[in-house]
Order: sequence, then C-alpha cells, then structure tokens
Amino acid sequence: ITPEDEEAEDEFVEGEATPKVSKKKIVKVEENRSKREHVNVVFIGHVDAGKSTIGGQIMSLTGMVDKRTLEKYEREAREKSVQWYRGPAFIPFIDELPSLNRKSDGPFIMPIVDKYKDMGTVVMGKVESGLARKGKNLLVMPNRTQVAVDQLFSDDFEVTSVGPGENVKIKLKGIEEEDVSPGFVLCDATNPIKTGKIFDAQVVILEHKSIICAGYSAVMHIHCAAEEVTVKALICLVDKKSGDKSKTRPRFVKQDQVAIMRIECSGMICLKQFKLFPQMGRFTLRDENKTIAIGKVLKVVAFHCDFENSIARQTRDNTNATLSSYFTKTQAVHPHTPHTVLLH
Repeated sequence: ITPEDEEAEDEFVEGEATPKVSKKKIVKVEENRSKREHVNVVFIGHVDAGKSTIGGQIMSLTGMVDKRTLEKYEREAREKSVQWYRGPAFIPFIDELPSLNRKSDGPFIMPIVDKYKDMGTVVMGKVESGLARKGKNLLVMPNRTQVAVDQLFSDDFEVTSVGPGENVKIKLKGIEEEDVSPGFVLCDATNPIKTGKIFDAQVVILEHKSIICAGYSAVMHIHCAAEEVTVKALICLVDKKSGDKSKTRPRFVKQDQVAIMRIECSGMICLKQFKLFPQMGRFTLRDENKTIAIGKVLKVVAFHCDFENSIARQTRDNTNATLSSYFTKTQAVHPHTPHTVLLH
C-alpha cells in the first residue's frame, strides 16, 4: 500500500463518517382533471335524413377517411341531385355549444356499467353528479359496501378528480370484483342514493300487440340496471293531450295509451323520482327483445331504509304488546308487581 493509497483510504473513511444530508423537496400534487367536457350524442332520423353524412363528416375530421374519398362522395351526391349539407361543420358546432348545466356540487352518483379485476377492483361508468377525488370514501349501493377511491382514470389517463359527464374508470379499495354487478351505483357515503323495490310510474305504451293488465311482467332498463318487474296495479289513464287523469281504475292498457301504474321489482334497485333527478328516474320496458314502453318514476312507495324502519317499528310494537299482556296478567295475580317501562 502506497502513501497515496492510505491518503485516499483515509479520505474515503472520513467521507463515510460525515455523509451529506440532502434536503427533501416537498412536492405539491396538483389536481388534474380531463379538460374536455364529455358529451354523448345520438343520431336519430329516417332514411336519407343525413345520419351517414354526419358520420362521414366525423370520420373526415378525425382523420379516418381521406379528403379525396369525401370529395368523390360529394360529386356522386351532386350527380344524383342529393342535397349536400352547407352548414357549419359538426365538430366545431359541438365545440361551440354552451356548457351543460351539470350537478357538480351535488352528491357523487355513478351508475356502474361494468367491472373488472386489475390489481384491485375497477368499476366503469358515467358520472351523473358530484365530484370524486383520490382517497375519497364512497358507498356501493344497494349493498351499502364502504369503499375508498384508489385511482381515477378519464380518457384512459390517470387523474386526481372526476366530475359530471365524464366516462371514467375508478379503482376501489374495500370490495371484491365478484361483489359488484352492473346496475349497482357508486355514490356519496354521507348522502347515498335511495333504493327501492316498489314504485309508481307514468308509462307510455309504444308497441304491444295485446293488452297489459296487472300481473304483466317485463324487463326494465333503468340507468345501467336491468331488472325483471311486474305490474302490480293500474292506477289511472292519462290523456295525452290534456294530461287529465281518469277517475276510475282501468282494467287494462294498450298500445298508444299512457297510464300510471304501480310496479314491483324482483330485487332492490337504486332509483330516484324523475322530477328530482331525471338520469336515475327514467326507464324502458322490454319484452321479447322489443322496447314496448318508456316511463318515468313518479314516487317510490317504499325505500329500503323505510322498509327497515317499518320492520323495526313492527318488532318494537310486537315486543311492547307482549310485555304489556304479560304484566297485565302478572298484576292480576300479584297486584304489587311494579309497572314495566315499554320500549320507545
């Protein structure tokens, strides 16, 4: 070992004894959300109404079809004397629409359309109301399972918060994938969505060959849920023009009629009155792969919490009646037995 080596060794040991302490910088996590407002568009129209033209315009603007192909179709349309659209382009028209009035300040509500397992339980759906942030505690209804938000994805990019109108993926803690079903609702823990089984609804019969009576069964599609339902009772008919309700209960309803009816679901579902929250209160009825009716929820007859309360009240009343009967008999035999304090 040379003196130079000893010197270097001493320097190395000395460096080990007094290590440099690096100051950790506090990184502030900025909240990021999808900057684009999400809009769902449905094209409705008869033959030659322009659905294909709009579709072609979207394909052109998004680079899915080249300009020469579009010009070719335009020439063919002129040769056939087909009217060619001269208005504003579709995408700029959508961009210039006024902002939609969505309930960002309301309780968080997201019907679950699908789920899968990826290092945890991931649920997919469209946010209908409120905001959700990473780490927030939520509920999965109707099972009332408490969960926590682990990750949020909008447009397949990870974000720290999501809001109304966005189609998102949310990774959850506290629930297994097999315990979630499409039609469940991820919602605010302090203000959860109501659940019910029996409700009154105004229903428009669109297409049905035979009459519909009490006892009729169909499949109801409401938000992301599909549930078998039964018509319990027909309450009244509603005049399409005046909105007047019939004073007598109808025995049946048929195609093109509007009726208010009481409907019972085969299981507990999440729903709301249409006038309070349209997205969670409108539905369709399907039978034999056809949409036979559309409707809106007017009143939920029994909420799940009301049902639990009624069971509790019934149990308490039965207990009080039993105790009262017992002590009445006891006092008849032993007059000095003290009175009981009934349950409240």
